[in-house]
Amino acid sequence: MKSINIKIADELYEKSLAYAEKHGTTLNEVVVQFLKKMVTGDNHSLSQKLKTLQSQIGVQTRNSSFTRDELYER
Repeated sequence: MKSINIKIADELYEKSLAYAEKHGTTLNEVVVQFLKKMVTGDNHSLSQKLKTLQSQIGVQTRNSSFTRDELYER
């Protein structure tokens, strides 16, 4: 197993530690999981996540494809 060193801004480091703690994990594991998703292509777009959630909770819409404008409609 390899070890790496990275440099990040203090504020990002503090927020990252808080995120890891909130999710019951370590900063190391957060970084490892992020890298795994990046190299395996397991990073779905927002619309794909919405479609997946729709099917999981049984929400029906008139049109299951969304335009960017529809997603950000205010």
